[in-house]
Amino acid sequence: MGLRDKMLSLIDSSALQAKNLVDTINDTFGKINFDNHLSYLAEKRDSLIERGNSLMKDFGDLLKQVKDSFTDFSVTVPFDEEAGETLEYSVEGDKLTVEVKFQDDNTVRENKTVVMIPENCDTSKINKTLNKVTKTAVISIPKKVDNKKEETVQRPARPQRDRRNQPRGKGGRFVKKD
Repeated sequence: MGLRDKMLSLIDSSALQAKNLVDTINDTFGKINFDNHLSYLAEKRDSLIERGNSLMKDFGDLLKQVKDSFTDFSVTVPFDEEAGETLEYSVEGDKLTVEVKFQDDNTVRENKTVVMIPENCDTSKINKTLNKVTKTAVISIPKKVDNKKEETVQRPARPQRDRRNQPRGKGGRFVKKD
């Protein structure tokens, strides 16, 4: 058997192996039920989208609940005193903790909100405001007022030139006196 025959035999063998590999891959793809897998992936995608929307709604609610303005820092929590709920709040370090509790013969419920207080707040003047119409409580902490007035640098006034007697050149522009 010559070199040419060995090379042709090798090529035939390689082509047969490639054909068998392609046939095996085709059989494998034929056995996969893409519709079931695509519907499963669509369900998972919808579930993830729903969870993401829920997280974004919760984050939006938190942004509505905590407000940091130029004059104060406030936290708004749902609170219905007429329904028997109790409200407790405390400041520990740089954290404000607000707890709304309810307890009767059949139910015990507690809602706890903990937020970081900005550095420039005066925690000695914390204030609680109840709104019976909206059934909310607002805990507000005023910002510290900096009594230091900014010192403005007074620059010496530049002497104003008296341009009434200054000569004009061509085109009406002022020129220096020689």
